[in-house]
Amino acid sequence: MAEHSTRETISRNSSIVGAIGNGGMCLGGVVLYILFALAPTDAEKQAMRHSAEHHNHTYQDETAVVALTKADVLQSSYRDFSNFEIQVIYGSFVFVTLLANLVFILLPQRQFNSLAQSEKVEAPTIKSQFRLISEAICEPRILLLASFFICYGLQVSFMLSAFPTSFSFTKSLSVHHNLPATYSITIGLGNIIMGAYIAIFSRRWPLFGLIPTMATQAILAFITYFLIWVSIPNLSTIRPTSEESFLIQPTSFLCLIIGILLGMADGCLCPMRVIVCTLVIPEKKLQTYSVAKLYQSLASCVAFFLSPYLTLNCWIFLLCLAQVVSITCFVVVSKQISKDHKKILSEVLAIKRADISPLGCDEKIAAV
Repeated sequence: MAEHSTRETISRNSSIVGAIGNGGMCLGGVVLYILFALAPTDAEKQAMRHSAEHHNHTYQDETAVVALTKADVLQSSYRDFSNFEIQVIYGSFVFVTLLANLVFILLPQRQFNSLAQSEKVEAPTIKSQFRLISEAICEPRILLLASFFICYGLQVSFMLSAFPTSFSFTKSLSVHHNLPATYSITIGLGNIIMGAYIAIFSRRWPLFGLIPTMATQAILAFITYFLIWVSIPNLSTIRPTSEESFLIQPTSFLCLIIGILLGMADGCLCPMRVIVCTLVIPEKKLQTYSVAKLYQSLASCVAFFLSPYLTLNCWIFLLCLAQVVSITCFVVVSKQISKDHKKILSEVLAIKRADISPLGCDEKIAAV
């Protein structure tokens, strides 16, 4: 991204790329929806309806949940994929992967006055890369941003794992077998909407992808967490349950609205990560991004490992806590980046007043 962006375009470009990439959830959702709609035979559909009726009848008495056998739970809460369905899913994945690699190969090699134009890149070695990464980890700004990267990892885990699990484990939602597919589509739509939003405003405010986008993401996240908390049963993230929700009866339409909001919040986090990793330590962009992925991946791994034991209330508490800490630290670092940006602009203006050639100005911007 740094090779094809300047400080004025990094926010817009990262939002567009993020919208295109995360918008791929729409394609995955369409593939799943087609499979869910066409793959089952009439006999299988009848068996599924019979299983759902038995499932609903058993849930009428809360004490009868204990009487459910393991086979009953698996039959009513899970879906078996045939070999053909698995081949179609992974075939679609391979096709998109090949297409993505082809696009990457065809990208232009020239750097149009980009952030990486004047960087002096040393011949990389394993030892030097580990040294640079260890130095980046110890940077004060990176330590502050660790909470942001961890928050990102937790939200992705919740969006793709914990929340969709509640579709199968919630009595009123388990009958909607196409809900996971349509939910995936709404996540992609949310990312596309937010990518367009950030790209439009970044044309006027180059650093719109920092504090303004964080404010947008925080508002969307807290609204989404509240809707989930009042509408989804507490135990639905760990086991089948017939308990009532706190305030609102869960419906498939509400889940799709939540999917759009989660997608929009995710559409904020992706460009924010790219922008802050590019600008926070300009001379260590690659290492900063590696550290960011390290924190994010570790948070996701821990969340996936603990997800069988985390109720919805635990998830909401962790997400809100991570969100608050993330906002505080991200704003502190963003203000420092904005101060650096103003300093660079003043230096460039001074160079222009000294009648330095435009090429020198571009090199000055790229070097910083």
